[in-house]
Amino acid sequence: MFFLYGSEVDCFDQVVSKIDEYMEYYNKERIQEKLGYLTPKEFGALAP
Repeated sequence: MFFLYGSEVDCFDQVVSKIDEYMEYYNKERIQEKLGYLTPKEFGALAP
């Protein structure tokens, strides 16, 4: 998995933690073209 490249993990729990961190970034912090180049957090703040 590319997001684990260069990461040192010693156990399965660390892998799960890294995956959770990436999912948080991907779903909430990543700039998305379809949202007008905003993050989902920024786009949600614009909603009434």
